[in-house]
Amino acid sequence: QPQHSGVWAAGCTGMASGAWLKKRTSEGWPEPRTAAAEAAHTTVPQAAAAPDAGHAAGAWLPRKRSRSAAEAPAAALPPLTAAQEAVLGLAGEGRGLFLTGAAGTGKSRLLLEAARRLRGEVVLTALTGAAALLLGGRTLHSWAGIGRASLTAEALVHYVLKDASACSRWQSATLLIIDEISMVSAWLLDALDAIGRAARRCAQHPFGGLQVLLCGDFHQLPPPAREAEGWAFEAKCWDKAVEVAVELTEVLRLDPKEVAFADVLRQVRRGKVDDTAWALLRQLSERPRDTARSPTEVVPTNSQADQINEAALLRLPRDPGGREDMTYASFRAAADRSPATACGAAFASSCTASAPSRGSSSSSSAPERLRLRVGAVIVLTKTVLVGLEGERLPNGLRCKVVGFVQIPESLYNPRSPSFDGSAFGLSERQFLLQHRGVLPRIAPLEAAVEDSAHTLYPATFRESGCAVVQLPARLGWAITAHRAQGLSLDSAVVHLRGLFSTGQAYVALSRCRRASDVWIAGGLPKRAADGSVPVFAPDAKVAAFHSSIGGA
Repeated sequence: QPQHSGVWAAGCTGMASGAWLKKRTSEGWPEPRTAAAEAAHTTVPQAAAAPDAGHAAGAWLPRKRSRSAAEAPAAALPPLTAAQEAVLGLAGEGRGLFLTGAAGTGKSRLLLEAARRLRGEVVLTALTGAAALLLGGRTLHSWAGIGRASLTAEALVHYVLKDASACSRWQSATLLIIDEISMVSAWLLDALDAIGRAARRCAQHPFGGLQVLLCGDFHQLPPPAREAEGWAFEAKCWDKAVEVAVELTEVLRLDPKEVAFADVLRQVRRGKVDDTAWALLRQLSERPRDTARSPTEVVPTNSQADQINEAALLRLPRDPGGREDMTYASFRAAADRSPATACGAAFASSCTASAPSRGSSSSSSAPERLRLRVGAVIVLTKTVLVGLEGERLPNGLRCKVVGFVQIPESLYNPRSPSFDGSAFGLSERQFLLQHRGVLPRIAPLEAAVEDSAHTLYPATFRESGCAVVQLPARLGWAITAHRAQGLSLDSAVVHLRGLFSTGQAYVALSRCRRASDVWIAGGLPKRAADGSVPVFAPDAKVAAFHSSIGGA
């Protein structure tokens, strides 16, 4: 494993404060700190713990511009710690940064403040829609103009160069922030580097001279196709683009009194758990659930989530004065190449056809049958545009069904005397005819009232050359660990049996502020005599990379 040229800020462990870093100089990179050097190092005291910035701001509504979340009133966000201020200073110097840290250490808060304070065109992006929402930004694929990135790298460069709007975004940006870097493959990062060099007409500098701030934790979820495409730190452009690497170490998401829980999460992150931490995990697995609470179930697979969700749906009372359950069957067309066009932003809904993303399957996004009832909790499977101003509800957002509505036949029925035909494509009209134009009204869980509700329209998914039309949603009482990344949950039931990917256990266990908010279902996994837990173990390449740059 080669030594990586990341500048690493690794502070004290657990609930300790401070951050420190290494910088690349003309002589190369300094060696990792020795124990004596660390003992002599004076850390900067941090401010009182606060919840994640996105969660604290409480804003589920998406913004119009990539920086607008950062333009929210400063009073709505917790103040930066001294360590975060130091990192912000490095960004202000124009350095390429890699920002990492355990879950809940305030990475998102720092990104928001960077967009607020730094001069120039700061672009906030994330790999998933849910993470982009927390930043008030856009998905990386959307901003970069690469669609689902299903082409070769060379083809993507030509594709973006033909898109005047995408080229303009690349040329005007001064700082590109990419959150969830652990889920970005080496292939994709190198492709973006090539696009930046071409779009900005500056082939000699990484990303065409565009400063980058790469943020994320490689101990969390990996890229979908890491075996074939590698981790981001394996990208050819990494060493040239990243001048400074910083690790935040104080967990701010947790209650300040949760020192023991913070230490458990730190050990789970590294894959080895001592007797004290294991005893706390055993308590979480053996204590009875609080029947007064409705925690989110975090499970390994979609099939497990489906079973839990169906049971929860059947427990909902029927509305005696309202509409019965609605079951939406997907509509399949052989090769519908004409996706829906919007008749006003109120009817737009991410219907654009696109190839599946690299290393992922689109089949999980369009269930064959989706049964809904008033009160049902759902999770969006595509970013949708709603409202007259085209507000974005991102992929991964949890909402509640607050009612059903029957849209006018003129929008979808060719037999209607006033049929327009411009609101939906042929396949979407067939779907609406099949369901008599009845669609659900949804509102985000944080504001699940009729005043904040929007109609959820069908979307078109592409599966093996076939157009599949379905509502872009799944039931959401239970979510997979992949969908949980980046979220702050009030309470959670974590299922550790059946985990199949590195980082899943750590992501699932670190969503809540207190140990009392977490229950472990199905018992604990096997633990070796030396404390190692195979299901907790990080990827070997991640462990080597983290060690090579002096991470805590």
